[in-house]
Amino acid sequence: MKRKVIRQGHGTLTITLPAKWVEQNGVKAGDELKMEERERTLFLNSNGRDNDKITIDITDCSLILERLLYSIYKKGYDEVEIFSSNPRHFLKVQEAAHSILVGFEIVSQTKSSCIIKRIAAVQTEEFDNILSRTFFQLNIMLSDMAAALEKSDITLLESIRLMEITNNRYTGFCRRALNKGDFGNIRNQKFLYCMIEYLEKVADEVKYLCLYLQEFPKKIENIPKHVTLLFHELQQLFEKTMRLYSKFSMDSLLALYSQRKKLIKSANSLFTGNNCRTGIYGHYLLSMTQEIADVMAFILSMQHQADEK
Repeated sequence: MKRKVIRQGHGTLTITLPAKWVEQNGVKAGDELKMEERERTLFLNSNGRDNDKITIDITDCSLILERLLYSIYKKGYDEVEIFSSNPRHFLKVQEAAHSILVGFEIVSQTKSSCIIKRIAAVQTEEFDNILSRTFFQLNIMLSDMAAALEKSDITLLESIRLMEITNNRYTGFCRRALNKGDFGNIRNQKFLYCMIEYLEKVADEVKYLCLYLQEFPKKIENIPKHVTLLFHELQQLFEKTMRLYSKFSMDSLLALYSQRKKLIKSANSLFTGNNCRTGIYGHYLLSMTQEIADVMAFILSMQHQADEK
């Protein structure tokens, strides 16, 4: 969509607003619009944009209730009216609000409905800090996972699994901020979003491995040393990827891809011969190695920007 700039007077330039956008947002003459300047892009928000609302019926959504609320939160809505014929669903809504929806609470409730609303505005200036915490905490998860496997420490798994919940809060906050258009280099927002998505995927894989070992605790006993060493290498791969995000260099990226290739080859060997006992570890190593490689790819994509004129 293009608009022609019109000169009015000696020092004023104006453009017209698209009629469809005006109608959809109920904009009238005399209204104030929120305008934000980022690089060479201007963002316009109607007055209602900061209070986006949505209504949903969760009667048949018990299986995916937390995921549904999480997706609405990430989308950027500030108020959700929820209906259900099952009052027990609202307990799950309350649990979700406390565990993953940063700044949200139930503000009203009846037998068949409730409203969750953003009651605390989270400062988007915290984005960099929260993203740094996401990297740092995930690095701890991978380090603790390698230590638990090396020492056959079943007790360490629960604390690792609980860290994944915090990871969801961090990554959800960051993606919500990006979807609301509140942060970031406009050219990099899509790559940032995808990178954060894959940081959550890595944490999910760590959680699933924890759950597997908690269900079958004997599997953590006497794990071969060459397997535990691979998990230490995985953690080192991620830690270097974390540094790459903070300070990019092509040499570092090339070294990481070389390390990734060796790790994949070693993980594949866990499926061969008489190594069926180690195959489950090969599966998680391959999954996490490739997801970390995807994080690298998004970091690389964020380096390519045209020079500003």
